Amino acid sequence: MAPAIFGQFALYFTIAATVSLVGRFGLNYGVAIWRSQGDSRAADCSTWLALFATGAAAPLLIVLPHGPILALLAIATTGFTISQYDLLGRRDYAAYAKSALLKGGLMLALAPLGYSLGGVSAALLATAAANLAAGWSAYRAGVTLETLQSAKSLVSDRGSVILQNFLVDVATNLSRRFDKLLVGIAFGTEVLGYFQFGMHILFALELVPIVMQQVTLVEKTFIRVTSIRWTLILFAAGLVFSLAALAALSTAIPIYFPAYASEILSIQVLIFAVPFLMLSAVYNSALQRAASKRVGWVSLYRSLVLMFLLLVLGTLFDVTGLAAAVLIAAAIQCGALAALHAKEFNAATPAL
Repeated sequence: MAPAIFGQFALYFTIAATVSLVGRFGLNYGVAIWRSQGDSRAADCSTWLALFATGAAAPLLIVLPHGPILALLAIATTGFTISQYDLLGRRDYAAYAKSALLKGGLMLALAPLGYSLGGVSAALLATAAANLAAGWSAYRAGVTLETLQSAKSLVSDRGSVILQNFLVDVATNLSRRFDKLLVGIAFGTEVLGYFQFGMHILFALELVPIVMQQVTLVEKTFIRVTSIRWTLILFAAGLVFSLAALAALSTAIPIYFPAYASEILSIQVLIFAVPFLMLSAVYNSALQRAASKRVGWVSLYRSLVLMFLLLVLGTLFDVTGLAAAVLIAAAIQCGALAALHAKEFNAATPAL
């Protein structure tokens, strides 16, 4: 796709994904944590609540272009996300990996085919189909009177924890969701296309810290960082990874994606967010497992900083400024999480 068309697709996808993000309200984290702790009732109830809330909100999208497809995509995205976290809670890592690969493979195969046959609308429908197929297990949760009663007690008893998980979910996904709405509206779909291309690359590189955060939610001991030395080792590992990716992508993008080569500097800037994201993943998981009542506010603070920086730096430096905003916000979040962990656990670094 040309940058402008890719930006249009990203904008509509982000609208549906934002509805999914709000609808599931951080309950995906609850599904993983409570399932891993043997609290199946809370996990099943969270699955039902997330799907119900997204299904209730999705019809609002029908008034938009591609509206019915966007509504389906929102529900499908919630279903896939919940199913992934449920598999993590069950510690079924093989099924988790197969599901993620299935979704990725179907999207790579179906979305370009759909676009060639029916434009952006068909590409969005193909994306929804990929999420539905890979996340089908989430829709098997039955709804009973006991489930409804559990839902009420879950919200009343664990509301503060759910809120913190929601704020973490918002901040974790904001760089792949709501910021696209802001960039698309403020700077147009062509700039959004360039920015989204770079964010796709960052997301691929970010899979390591994402998996670290998700797995450490359910495993009491996965990574143990007991000193500044280990913190530096983690950061150095992320930096080496970033440098290797930088070398590879600087060569590959002009060859395989020449339409995006003019903005390669922005991609190079984004890559250096990976070390900060790796450390943030460790701190986030430690604080979430401890049911911290402040971790979500740190994430929200990072989100607000990111929005402000996108507008300011994007206006001053175009696509490269947008990339710099993501990098700076990631560094700020990492520092704030480290300070919060030190305050709540009386330690300089996390021990998971």
